[in-house]
Amino acid sequence: MRSEHLAVGLDEEAHAGAAEALFEGALEALCSHTVDERLRPLPPGGGYALVLVNPNFPLSTRDVYGRVPAGWTAEPASTKRMLEALRSRSPRRVAAALANNLETVVEPTVPAITRMKAALGAAGALGAVMSGSGPTVFGVARSLDHARTIRRRVNRAGWSAWAVRTQAGACIRQVR
Repeated sequence: MRSEHLAVGLDEEAHAGAAEALFEGALEALCSHTVDERLRPLPPGGGYALVLVNPNFPLSTRDVYGRVPAGWTAEPASTKRMLEALRSRSPRRVAAALANNLETVVEPTVPAITRMKAALGAAGALGAVMSGSGPTVFGVARSLDHARTIRRRVNRAGWSAWAVRTQAGACIRQVR
């Protein structure tokens, strides 16, 4: 179990329960899309245009997971919605399916998360969400040109911002 804690940036047993609760919901949703208990890959996709925004200050993963209340679990329905959206290959559907349950833990103590998401929306992003345990936030754009326009608009707020595109095709390749 120790290696699993390190894989998510946790090095204390005290935070392991929070991480397990979060990943349990996602794993349940992924496993519900299996046949004969074998995971099925998503069809090739990707190539989504994103804008990443960072407030230029650190946020400790350990502290974030330390704020997760006992018994709290991830919502498997949000993972299912995202899987369906990814299958559609529609940036609008992907943006509508964005979810991060950790936002409810982080946003009250880090108001920049809320401000960055609002700035991305006001600049034209189709949707925005906190990445992982923060503090970076990303928004989905219609195209890379659209992402560049959004980046220019939010970069004025004093944050660091990047327009990027996700990898198209399989992100994990089988090695033989």
